[in-house]
Amino acid sequence: MKEEFQLDEEDVRGIVRLISDTHVTPGDHMAKKRALMTGLAGIINADSWAWGAAYQMDPRKPSVHLSLIHGGFTDHTYAMVTQAYHHPGMSAFHAPFAKELMERRCHLTKIIGQFISVAEYKSSECYQLWLKADIEDVILSLRPVGEGIFSIIGLYRNPANEPFGLRENRIAHSVLSGVPWLNAEGWSEEQTITVRKLTPRQRMTMDLLIQGYTRAQIANRLEISIHTANEHVKAVYQYFEVHSQPELISRFRIGNGGDR
Repeated sequence: MKEEFQLDEEDVRGIVRLISDTHVTPGDHMAKKRALMTGLAGIINADSWAWGAAYQMDPRKPSVHLSLIHGGFTDHTYAMVTQAYHHPGMSAFHAPFAKELMERRCHLTKIIGQFISVAEYKSSECYQLWLKADIEDVILSLRPVGEGIFSIIGLYRNPANEPFGLRENRIAHSVLSGVPWLNAEGWSEEQTITVRKLTPRQRMTMDLLIQGYTRAQIANRLEISIHTANEHVKAVYQYFEVHSQPELISRFRIGNGGDR
């Protein structure tokens, strides 16, 4: 973050208060993440957000994304976000960000224009998919949390709102880089290995299962038959050695393999 920019005292107090409140929020790391993101979205006027994991951020290879928690989306718009993040063009979109992340190995937070030009962004297939999700502008925040695992956070604004600026980006970075312990909660090396074995459709199915979608809803969102949806669900369960959707959700949301 090279731009010379200073937050005012009110913003700084808001950041400190939010981080402090997050520390004492009751519940597990998922509850704390939700509280943090809800508060941050309020401060920077973000319409929606998602927090998940990115596996394989080498800009030369396809990346794998798994969203575990989100807010501000309808079922339809979140399904569109899921499709956007699993689109083959997303790797090219993220490539400049991924390259810097791999070189510096530190927490990075950027707005559009800091890692891709606005013209390139608006001419990309990913932009068209995000418009279907009622998203116009994005702040991306990534942090390495393990070998090949990155915490990835997206904050979004709808087309009716102004783009994010340096103030919003600085606040987001100050808040999200200020909770390294929370970024590191919830991921495991076991998950990294397993997720990479799934096909793109199976990963999308897994993502929707974790969000609580039924098999019929998954078939509808992915525009596939219920038989195909059942096959994808079966494959996901086999890979993770679970027998039900609640067991799958617990395995990921607890963040330690589901053994507590």
